[in-house]
Amino acid sequence: MTERPEPTSAGAAMRRTDAVAAWESLYRAQVSVLRHIRARFPEGVSFTEYDVLFTLSRAPGRALRIRDLNRHMLLTQPSVSRLIDRLVARGLVSKCSDPDDARGTIATLTDDGYALFRRVGTEHGRDIADRMLSSLDDDELAQLRRLSDKLRGASYPGNPADLDRLPPPPDLDVANGDKACDLDDPGAVAPAGVDDGTGADGTGPAGTGGDA
Repeated sequence: MTERPEPTSAGAAMRRTDAVAAWESLYRAQVSVLRHIRARFPEGVSFTEYDVLFTLSRAPGRALRIRDLNRHMLLTQPSVSRLIDRLVARGLVSKCSDPDDARGTIATLTDDGYALFRRVGTEHGRDIADRMLSSLDDDELAQLRRLSDKLRGASYPGNPADLDRLPPPPDLDVANGDKACDLDDPGAVAPAGVDDGTGADGTGPAGTGGDA
């Protein structure tokens, strides 16, 4: 087996330059595609609100602790507590206290929220497919996915699949005063001002960073 020669200092510098150029190209492509998709996003829910519905739809029981929700969202959303409150007010998400953490809150996708997610997701997915298929052929799509997964996995020391693994919801079939709810009753909604450890107005630790 032929050993790979050690790169020269000039070669190493060129590789670093190429790496930065590749990252800039990737970032600009992401921004360009996101701008296109945002401009054509279906009515009924905002881009960030849809991200919450999408994430909850993938979770077991369509429920997640709010502290786990932000970690699995595709978009950065520092004000997730206030975003959840808006969805609760519309009946798309319910909130209840976490039986395993007195300061925590569970967010659950309601039937109405799931129906809206399915409607918007169908249109959104079609637009994404049209945008990608207009630029890349089948081999390029497969290569893009392989490279993206490889780049993403390199930033995670464990199993890259763990990045997509959503934690199961806790057993919510317990009484907890007027803030109890059961996953079998997705319409059970706690008041929007229930303390989830971030402050009712979302200005605590999870709400740092401005409005959603």
